Formats: sequence, C-alpha cells, structure tokens
Amino acid sequence: MISRCLNILKTKKSCVTFSPAEDKNINLINTMLADNGFSELPDEYKVFLKLSDGFIYNGLELYGTTTHNRKEKGYVFPDLASIAKTYADYDFFINKTVLGRISESIIFYDKQSDSYAVADRINLLSRAEYPTFSDIMQIYMEKEDVT
Repeated sequence: MISRCLNILKTKKSCVTFSPAEDKNINLINTMLADNGFSELPDEYKVFLKLSDGFIYNGLELYGTTTHNRKEKGYVFPDLASIAKTYADYDFFINKTVLGRISESIIFYDKQSDSYAVADRINLLSRAEYPTFSDIMQIYMEKEDVT
C-alpha cells in the first residue's frame, strides 16, 4: 500500500522524493533511536524509507535517514536523527518517534499503542490518530497541489 500511495503522490507536480535509504542508514537510525529512549522505526516506515529517504508534498514532510541540502530552496531538509535530538528532553517522547510534520503539527509513531498520531507541536495534543502509516499518506493522495 505504501508503494502505491507514493507512486500516486510522485505524479503531483510539487512532490519531492529522494533516493531510497540504504539498509545500513536505517539500522543506524534505529540504533540511535533505541539508545536514546525513542521507539525504533515501525516496519511500515522502513518500507517507505526504502522507496524514498524523505518526502515533501503540500505541507507534509516525512524525514529520512539523511539530511538533504535543498540548495534551490535555500535550506537543509532535516533527518530523523536531528529531529529526535530536538525532542530528546521531553518525557512525552519516550517510546515514540517523530517521523515528520504537517504544517505546524508533528507526526509521530507511538510504540505502546502501535499507532501514528498527528499532534499540535506546542501542546502535543493529538488531532488525529491512525492505525497505519499508509492512512496518513492516503490523506494527501486526493489533495490538489498548492504552489
């Protein structure tokens, strides 16, 4: 399902994908996350990373295993490790992992509930919860490009 979603989204003119992540980078991220009290990456997200090591479309950003220098846009797209460091001091993120953001909200995986949440980045209140990563991607399959 993730491959299907990504293939549809890739057809959108403002969609940005990256080369697939290497297994060694996925393993390094998992080790770093586990060593720092976060959840390891869920299997669905690993599948996504093996298709595209990060993703940008219409306000949705999903982080990969490496940073991406977007010279044409004048910024560096962060990776999962640098984002995790941002949240390392918050007990709320024990056994959770931030995977991306939607506008001013964050997307995280919660190992205890085995679900994905979209939450306000300031107060961390969940706006929506999803049982699968594909559910989040499907929301964007029907959206029109905003340029």
